[in-house]
Amino acid sequence: MSKIPLILYTGGTIGMVDSEHGQVADEGLPDSLRLHPDLQDRDFDCVSITPLIDSALVSVDTWQKILDFIRQKYHSDKHDSIILLHGTDTLAFTAAFLSFILNTFPVPIFITGSMRSIHDHTEANPSDGWANIVQAFNASTEKTQGVWVVFANKIMHGARVSKINSDIDDAFHTPNGDAAFLRNKDNKNSTYSANRTLKPLTVDTITFTPVTNEALLRKHITLPMDVLFLRVYGSGTVPDFKDFFKDLQLRNQQNLLTIAISQAVAGGLKLGHYAASNALLDNGCISAETMTYEAAVAKAYYLYQISSDLSEIKKIFAENLVGELG
Repeated sequence: MSKIPLILYTGGTIGMVDSEHGQVADEGLPDSLRLHPDLQDRDFDCVSITPLIDSALVSVDTWQKILDFIRQKYHSDKHDSIILLHGTDTLAFTAAFLSFILNTFPVPIFITGSMRSIHDHTEANPSDGWANIVQAFNASTEKTQGVWVVFANKIMHGARVSKINSDIDDAFHTPNGDAAFLRNKDNKNSTYSANRTLKPLTVDTITFTPVTNEALLRKHITLPMDVLFLRVYGSGTVPDFKDFFKDLQLRNQQNLLTIAISQAVAGGLKLGHYAASNALLDNGCISAETMTYEAAVAKAYYLYQISSDLSEIKKIFAENLVGELG
């Protein structure tokens, strides 16, 4: 018997319909899929997360539901791929997280959505959703493993993609280029983990600007966050805030993780290249290098699921686990 895709519908623009409160996710999308001319002769299973949500509401609880649905609904003797229908605003975060936690999953996972609902489709203004869904169906002939974002006639590495435009169909891009999906079969930290129960983690982000106030910055940084991201300038520079650097050192002594990531879309960090970045390294901050912000957040969260040892987390964070670096 030929294997078929398993579709998991979470909500998002792709299935939105009008309501008195604005557009909301429609439970009827699975029926619409079966009626589409390009899909009506194809066999597939389709399940929906309850409740369906706007992607702005995606949280760790949503990731847990996705893992639970995969564990419950995926059958290796029946399914040759998983297609995840997801809202676009947080799609890159989910794609990155699944890339890490499902690194050795036995079939490819394709994540897609749309910038306009399939229910708003007209000949004059067609929804991009149908083309994205059909391409996701066909993508299993090109990819046999890994997590991929399928959007606007592109198949992109799930841990290298960012949403760069909120208006056009071609909304996603891999800022530092695409790469092969690394499958670390022998890495004990990269085993198939759909059966994992996710642990809570406190994460926050500070973005440096020319009007950043050091006193307010210090109030923020002294909060006991497990992971703090510093969105720094260019290749890794920050203002010369002496007391702030002391606070960074204190975080390090308290076994709290601080990660620097560039505000630049592409190119990554080179901590230590400029004198203005040495203080970050000297006070326990580690570098996200060429990772996207989405991948860095997802990777940090994933690593805290598999370890509570800060030195081990720092070590593995610097490793190229799935192709997110470079």
